[in-house]
Amino acid sequence: MINGQTPACKTEFPSLKSSQKTLNQTLVEKAYQLAGIKGYVTNLDSPDEEVIFCYHQLFQMEAAFRMAKSDLKARPIFH
Repeated sequence: MINGQTPACKTEFPSLKSSQKTLNQTLVEKAYQLAGIKGYVTNLDSPDEEVIFCYHQLFQMEAAFRMAKSDLKARPIFH
């Protein structure tokens, strides 16, 4: 983006405050620190391992549903 090959609106790291295009190194370092971190929010009084296990199961069920839904190939029904 800094070299002008891609549009500026597609990325979050360039600093566009001045007329000169620069890389916002603070955001790059923050992204490196947060890479791979995932947070779970719940109101349950369950152990952390159980909450993570339930979210993994939810992800697997949603993936199976997406596959099943794409296999239906049913015609639309108009009411």
